[in-house]
Amino acid sequence: MNQNIQALELFKQALVIAKEENNTLQEKLQPKSEINIFSDIDQVYLGLNQYPQAMMDFFQEVLTDYRTIGDRQGEQNTLTQIREFYLSSGQPLPAQEFFKQILKFYNSIGDDEGEAHSLNQIGKVYSELQQYDQALDWHRQASVIYQQIVNSPAGDSKTWRTVEAETLGYIGNSYFQLGQYNQVEDLFRQKLNSLRKIGDRDREKILLKIMRRYLKEEWELKASVGTAKELFTRLKQGEISWQEQL
Repeated sequence: MNQNIQALELFKQALVIAKEENNTLQEKLQPKSEINIFSDIDQVYLGLNQYPQAMMDFFQEVLTDYRTIGDRQGEQNTLTQIREFYLSSGQPLPAQEFFKQILKFYNSIGDDEGEAHSLNQIGKVYSELQQYDQALDWHRQASVIYQQIVNSPAGDSKTWRTVEAETLGYIGNSYFQLGQYNQVEDLFRQKLNSLRKIGDRDREKILLKIMRRYLKEEWELKASVGTAKELFTRLKQGEISWQEQL
């Protein structure tokens, strides 16, 4: 405990120095140094099992720095940390409100990627609250945006195709939790057919992996034999394996 407290004080001192150095340069060319220290402070607070308001202030500063250097992955990771903080501290509603504010921000600047990510995060919070009908609505909105991105020249990458498929997985999970098993099957089958029509084998394989996960659960609840047989056929052809992870 004492070592953690000492480490915390040292990291705070290092943060002050890093800020002074960046300010001296007049341009925040190296905000990464601050971000790394923020991350260290975060871990110490976790070790102390403490998350004071000061830590939330740190998170806000980290977000600002990531946006300054255009690090979208770092920004999204920090947003996820904030969400996890609220959820782990038994505060899902503040997490929900936080992401709604972030959603407005991304919408105001026309950032489709940030908007879709925020929509999915809000949907996840509703799932944590077991309000699956609400979660379904938010994930559907995210899915529409991701489909638009994937169909654009800028979205032609495996990363975007994977995110799109994962969002369909969130939608499928909401249907599943609501007991609407036929909707799960229809959702995946329609998307699978559309991908086959345009010959997009990469996205088809990703979707089949998502289907596998939900079909395994559905089988325990009397799954659709037709869909299961189709998936088994593709497994035998060696296109995907049970051991392969998403």
